[in-house]
Amino acid sequence: MIGADGVHSRTRAMVFGPEEEFTTYLGGYMSFYTVPIPAGAERDWLAMHVVPRASLGIRPDYDPATSKAIITLRTDSNPALRGDIPAQHKLIRDMLADAGWVTPEALAHLETTPDFYFDELVRVDMPSLSKGRVTLLGDSGFCGSPMTGMGTAMAIVGAYLLAGEIATTPTDLPAALTRYEAQVTPFLHKAKELPGGGIQMMLPTSKFGLAVMQRIGKLVTTKLFRPIMMKMLNQTDDYTLPTY
Repeated sequence: MIGADGVHSRTRAMVFGPEEEFTTYLGGYMSFYTVPIPAGAERDWLAMHVVPRASLGIRPDYDPATSKAIITLRTDSNPALRGDIPAQHKLIRDMLADAGWVTPEALAHLETTPDFYFDELVRVDMPSLSKGRVTLLGDSGFCGSPMTGMGTAMAIVGAYLLAGEIATTPTDLPAALTRYEAQVTPFLHKAKELPGGGIQMMLPTSKFGLAVMQRIGKLVTTKLFRPIMMKMLNQTDDYTLPTY
């Protein structure tokens, strides 16, 4: 059995134990949903607006008439938020109140969007990905949080390695699962790293901290620092996939 049922995996809970044993809270929440392209927003670029403890991003969508709103909130964990959509909406509105830019336009669609997503930012670390004939794949076994930008890559690489190892020894599943974990672990260690210090650096708690972050941002995108920054953002480039 392959448990590929997300960061709050029921398969993992049934076979390996409670979620709390394997997850680390990373200091905040993220929300994604579709909005009409706000007036003044870039149509072809991801634009970010940051205020103390919160940010709103607007990025292009497949539909030229819409954009994706990306909201990040730096706050303490609140288990009561899970499954309580009105409370999630309230937290977003409270933390982005008076944020300016296109925030009012994005929040106007909060309650009516058909694809509202909201979840805590957590990292999943398993002592082992497999137990008996059960193994984990994707966020259920190795979530790094959306802040890494590597969730899809980890899931695809993991699926490729798992399929390849099972196909190599289809009559010896334990050996295949052992090799799968040995192959995927080095990639995961690199992919789960948070570039730039994580949410503490991304979302300062004060206007002074925000000004410092903006100055650092301008510095690291200069020609001198650009190669270093690209290396930080492409931490898995030196990983070589095996051929099956």
